[in-house]
Amino acid sequence: MSKLLKSLCLILILLTVSGILYYCAPEGRRVKTRRVPERVEGKLKGKVVEVADGDTITVMEGKGRRIKCRLYGIDAPEVPNADRPGQPYGIEAKEVLSDLIYGKTVQVETTGERTYDREVCHVHLKNEDINLEMVKRGYAWAYRHYLSGAYASEYIDAEREAREKRRGLWKQSNPQPPWEFRQVNRYERSAHIRRS
Repeated sequence: MSKLLKSLCLILILLTVSGILYYCAPEGRRVKTRRVPERVEGKLKGKVVEVADGDTITVMEGKGRRIKCRLYGIDAPEVPNADRPGQPYGIEAKEVLSDLIYGKTVQVETTGERTYDREVCHVHLKNEDINLEMVKRGYAWAYRHYLSGAYASEYIDAEREAREKRRGLWKQSNPQPPWEFRQVNRYERSAHIRRS
């Protein structure tokens, strides 16, 4: 019995010391846990609190829940980040989307799809389809691979018009679509890693 009691005391002491060390550790030294985002379905209203790039936003709904949204049916030029360069018009696309909706209350309708912990969404400000507006202004491609139904022809027509009128990224003679850019950069990064 005394052996069991000693073992329990030792475990209790170890747990206590571990807890003290964790809470006393500087913030940067703590082990980070990743919270799995809660699944969101249907329609909601919320304030846009972050614009990550030309096709990704974060919306905070009334209950304080943050929802990361990937705009359905469009693909904007990539912005630079720590491990890869950006594309021409990537920063401009982010700025245009930010000017349209940052700090404003939008209506979000999820499609039921997810990509990289982001809900795929249709975003509206009043009655304006923000996804479509980005294509019309020439700061996103119609993402044909994922488009369906009525959206497909509307988004493709908007892209064609933006290209003809040389709006936004279409001022370039031969802009590279983001999906090709990502594929090339993924290949180059993996080749670089193999050479290292």
